[in-house]
Amino acid sequence: VVGSAFFFGGIGLADDAIKIVMHHNEGLTPKQKIVLQFVAAILIIFWASRLDMNVSDFWIPLFNIVLPVGVLYWPLMMFIIIGTTNSANLTDGLDGLLTTVSIIILLAFFAVVKLYNEPNSLVVIAVMIGACLAFLFYNHHPARVFMGDTGSFFIGGMVVALAMVTKTELLIPAMCFTYLIEACSDIIQVAVYKRTKRRVFRMAPLHHHFELCGWSEVKLVAVFTSVSALCCLAALFGVLNRFHF
Repeated sequence: VVGSAFFFGGIGLADDAIKIVMHHNEGLTPKQKIVLQFVAAILIIFWASRLDMNVSDFWIPLFNIVLPVGVLYWPLMMFIIIGTTNSANLTDGLDGLLTTVSIIILLAFFAVVKLYNEPNSLVVIAVMIGACLAFLFYNHHPARVFMGDTGSFFIGGMVVALAMVTKTELLIPAMCFTYLIEACSDIIQVAVYKRTKRRVFRMAPLHHHFELCGWSEVKLVAVFTSVSALCCLAALFGVLNRFHF
């Protein structure tokens, strides 16, 4: 979990460093980012396989069955890892938004890990929640400190690794629903505009659309965090079903 966070946090740090130190507004190119993320995802899955973390099947929520996928686990998990980390990055666009949403997600994973009785992971999550709360003191609206790619990729890397450790990879769309809708809004906006030259949203990702609709940053963070909390609760019911509670 810590390794995954630092792998992706390192990619974000390189991107931010290029922007700040070299005064290059673009940072890493999209191609450089995706190649580095691809390599990081391979390393994480390989590491998990060496730890005998069962990298050959997925647990299917609600149905409470295990689906063996064999070697297909690798490309599918790479898609999940890269998708989750980039979605977390896209969510970081308003004061305190990613920080607050991620605290909710980490609290949900704390409950999941508690069920698995994994004390080491509990400590990691508790430390990360504490760090996010301390950061939020400076990151709430109006923000005095910004997260940047370093923080957003770090959080995304940690969250997706927690899903791997607990075999709840397919619960990520529910647990990280806010990340997901932010990423999907961006993909839809770009795809539709390229094809029709029309915009589905006033601006993407989705939080900017609502911002242009007149919502305040405080209201946006509160609503997105509330939605995230409800989705995490729904996901936790799926986990409880796995333990036959």
